[in-house]
Amino acid sequence: MTFRAPASEPAPASAPAPDAIWSGIVMATNVETPTAPAAELAAIEDKLKSVFGYNHYELVGQHVELMDEPNERWLIPNKVFCLRVNCKHGSGKTYLLKLQLFQRTKMLTEFDAKVTAQSPLVIRGPQCKKGQLLFVLMVQ
Repeated sequence: MTFRAPASEPAPASAPAPDAIWSGIVMATNVETPTAPAAELAAIEDKLKSVFGYNHYELVGQHVELMDEPNERWLIPNKVFCLRVNCKHGSGKTYLLKLQLFQRTKMLTEFDAKVTAQSPLVIRGPQCKKGQLLFVLMVQ
């Protein structure tokens, strides 16, 4: 008679960690001595400079949303402007978002946009002070 050890059961597969979407409001300006951007913007700084032409990018508001529910909603507040984000659909690091831009309590615009891990979304906002507001969303 041969004794066999019971077959070990495979460990249950753990669910992949949910994505997160980092959102930021950025003030783009031209200054005499620009400083390094916030760490969150470092990876896209060269792209921002080539597309928008400013030499300084200051993070003035940010939010990270864990995409653990199908209909996530969040705000990126600022003293004057606010971006409301509603996730309409998401799967596999690709998200369709409904975006609403407010100036204080007045909605300025509303539109849908797609953001993916390979393609951050950068939206040119209104002129503000001596620069331009930008809204940035990136899947992390």
